[in-house]
Amino acid sequence: MRKTDAIVAPVTTALPVEGGDVHSQKAWGSLEPLLLGSGSIVLLLLLWQSLPYVITISPGMQLFFTTPSRIAVTLWGMFASGEIWEPLRVSASAFAIGLAMAVAVGLPLPILINTYEGVRNSDKLLINVVRSFGAGEWDIARLVVVPNALPYIVAGLRLAIGRAVLGVVVAEFFGSEEGLGVIMVRAASSYHVDIVFAGVIVFAALSLAMTSAVQMMEQRLGRWRPQIASDAAR
Repeated sequence: MRKTDAIVAPVTTALPVEGGDVHSQKAWGSLEPLLLGSGSIVLLLLLWQSLPYVITISPGMQLFFTTPSRIAVTLWGMFASGEIWEPLRVSASAFAIGLAMAVAVGLPLPILINTYEGVRNSDKLLINVVRSFGAGEWDIARLVVVPNALPYIVAGLRLAIGRAVLGVVVAEFFGSEEGLGVIMVRAASSYHVDIVFAGVIVFAALSLAMTSAVQMMEQRLGRWRPQIASDAAR
């Protein structure tokens, strides 16, 4: 065996091991935030649930205290009995209308700031390449500037979703006669803390669902990006 073969052989046999380590590290890196976040939530819920068994809660404080199990039972009962569907429909309609108005009116204003950042950070080399092939300003905006600004636009939409949910909650707290927020206010006035937390969970789930939908749209529209394409290929 030649000396070069003897040197190359150990290196080539070690490459699959190193590749496997890199792949496992990448997989763990993608799962680590989910596992840590889920574990933290589960730990917090367990501590919250076990709190009445650890310390003695006075009768006065019991009016303002509940447990995750009671909240889950209350939420399940509200959905099973159907009493939550009509208030949820009212709140969801107000949320959808408010978000649509925010996007229609605010796209040139709140979201415009994020879009401007995306335009300002567009790849100048890519713009020059497209222009060298005879593309006009409209083509550059359509092919380069707008796709490059997409993450900033989506960030603005995420902010709009959070503000829309907050607006629905505040509006129903102070100026509405129906809706999920009204149920929460009435429950708080009668010290039904489990119903209040159930409403909070529903609003949080609505916001999370809308944010996830926007994120999926961003991933679908951003598949052309080199980094995303390389990650998908791996």
